[in-house]
Amino acid sequence: MKTRLTQSEVLGKLGLRIPKETLAKLKKAGIESEAAVTATRAGLVSGFESGGAVAEVGAYCSYVAGDGSPLPLRKKLQSMLGWNGKHAFVVAPLMVRIQIVRAGRLCDLLISKHYISKADATLINEIIATGRGLLDSVNEWSISAIQDRSCPRFCDNNGELANIPASFQSAVVKVVCGSCCVGCQHNHLLSIPEQRTELQLTIGMPTSPSVEEILADLSASAWIKQALLSALERDPVDAANDAELLSKVLEAKCQLALQTAETNPHTENGGQESNRES
Repeated sequence: MKTRLTQSEVLGKLGLRIPKETLAKLKKAGIESEAAVTATRAGLVSGFESGGAVAEVGAYCSYVAGDGSPLPLRKKLQSMLGWNGKHAFVVAPLMVRIQIVRAGRLCDLLISKHYISKADATLINEIIATGRGLLDSVNEWSISAIQDRSCPRFCDNNGELANIPASFQSAVVKVVCGSCCVGCQHNHLLSIPEQRTELQLTIGMPTSPSVEEILADLSASAWIKQALLSALERDPVDAANDAELLSKVLEAKCQLALQTAETNPHTENGGQESNRES
């Protein structure tokens, strides 16, 4: 028999439960904030940084690493004509989701951790903190530079101060800014990898893929994924040296095969040409 999810399980899986009135206002304003996380076939967790605001309401959701440090975005999603929607896609072995839903100056906060269980490969969702807070001024929080300020105070259902880990407070500040960013067209929290420019991420110019991107790529072969996972468990210097040696061996084998084909052109096309000549 299928059991009903508890309130904590619903929060962990789908995010904050938004009151109907607030949800209607968000939809009317065209604000799309996707809070649900997904498990990939490669055993990773994926999600979207998304959201934005109008003066009356706002919602924003994004992700950080387990220690609170910024996660690199995989791909930017917004166009020059879009706003208050999905800004970027992110994938990682473990992610901490930070979500804010704002109605006026009143904000609801959810912080939750997500990862794949090694025991049975299921998606684990753990609640870290929830709370409700009151902003001093929505207009001040709509300014991007205000992200350097201290974290707002949030209280739990008992009216006591919510325990927000210090490592996530900076991220909470940025997500609050996102929930106040009117006509938001950019990501507030995910970081752009140093080797990629914002233009490259937006238009999809080719760059060297990261470990997470290869593991999450459905077009990548099972062999390369298995080899990569095996290499990650080894000393990185030894693994890199062996990979370089393997690359040279395979390249030499490829060159030998090409040379053999050139000196012995017994191909189907070659046979057909000989027959035509005779």
